[in-house]
Amino acid sequence: FTTALDTQGHWYHYHHLFQELLRTRLTQQASAAEIAALHLRASAWFARNGFIEEALHHALAGQDTTAAVRLVAQHRHALMNDEQWLVLKRWLRLFRAETVEANPDLLLLSAWIADVKRLDAGYVSDALDRAERLITQISDQPEHARHLMGEIDALRANQLYDRLPTDTDALIAQTQRALENTPRQWYLVRSIA
Repeated sequence: FTTALDTQGHWYHYHHLFQELLRTRLTQQASAAEIAALHLRASAWFARNGFIEEALHHALAGQDTTAAVRLVAQHRHALMNDEQWLVLKRWLRLFRAETVEANPDLLLLSAWIADVKRLDAGYVSDALDRAERLITQISDQPEHARHLMGEIDALRANQLYDRLPTDTDALIAQTQRALENTPRQWYLVRSIA
């Protein structure tokens, strides 16, 4: 019923038919609330052990979109630093459009992906405007709001630079604001600035 996933014998995978049987039995014996609670426990375990994508899947299966958004917010800059754009794009696709639109971290991630892929400068600019409006409503996390505003400054400066700016003083001021307001470990954001 199981297959080893590593040579040390620590990780195993159930045969897909056995998985189906167990899932069917679970839905027959447990309520939707109990199943959601199991997903949330699994999400917490995966997150604690560094398996973020699995944690995201379980958080969303457990109907805890807030926890899933928080996981992306906590880990997206490490992946951006390593230019793991395909992973970030896959994470972003896990969320419904209205969830992305309601969260500045997800909006900024979508703007970065569009900017890096050189998809649509208009979309990037609009996403930054929408994210900025959302950030002004964050009152319980002033430091996070300041960091996100610095990230917006870096992206706006990048867009301005691409258009061959005539006002270099404004561009320099914007990049300096980005550097002052973003954490040192946000290497990609700071390198763009």
